Amino acid sequence: MAELDITDFKHPISAVTFDLYATLLISDPTVDQTKLAAQVFSRSLRLDGVELSEEATAEYFTYTFERGHSDEFTIFEQRIDNFLVPKGIQAHKSSSHRYASDILDSWASRWNLADDTVRVISELSRSGVSVGLVTNFDHFPHIRDLVAESELVPLLDIVVISSEVGFDKPDARIFASALTLLNVASENTVHVGDDIVDVEGALGVGMQVVQIDRHSPPNSKGLVEGRRTCDSRVV
Repeated sequence: MAELDITDFKHPISAVTFDLYATLLISDPTVDQTKLAAQVFSRSLRLDGVELSEEATAEYFTYTFERGHSDEFTIFEQRIDNFLVPKGIQAHKSSSHRYASDILDSWASRWNLADDTVRVISELSRSGVSVGLVTNFDHFPHIRDLVAESELVPLLDIVVISSEVGFDKPDARIFASALTLLNVASENTVHVGDDIVDVEGALGVGMQVVQIDRHSPPNSKGLVEGRRTCDSRVV
């Protein structure tokens, strides 16, 4: 497998941060994640006596709303409530929590650590490099639980989740939060991710960047011309 060579950068590297989904975790591309989640959402509603078809619940996953601050609900749960109210459905607090957990648990079951994830991060840790996770996710308890139950827990120095810090990638402030927690300079940090929001956000705060594509053939090279990229098998 390809390596993440920390000596092959303009500045010395003290820390590496990683995106989560499609970077450290990969899914089965043959599985329709939205269809699966819509089925689970429909079944979960049915437990409360609410009949909403899978076609109707599938609309949730393209539904947008104006986020508000809440001490009781995550952004994911707020979206559920905002989605259901126009349909005449008023969910109890406990139900909103359950809907979110049911949907995300079924979704997460289709994602697994990539074969090289633990090896690459372990090698970085042994070399004295700090390692962090920077991910966009609207239900932070899910990410906290996922990390705690995985092989990543002893390998990560920090975990930064958008719905906890209040900023989504590509907002440079989510990367600045990670740099503060790691106590490292941006030019001495590499961010690895698959999406353009990873590239734009990390560059925006002065980090060095590796963009990868888990779905490319093993020996294909980078995605974005003019930006540092690497082999699709490197996490």
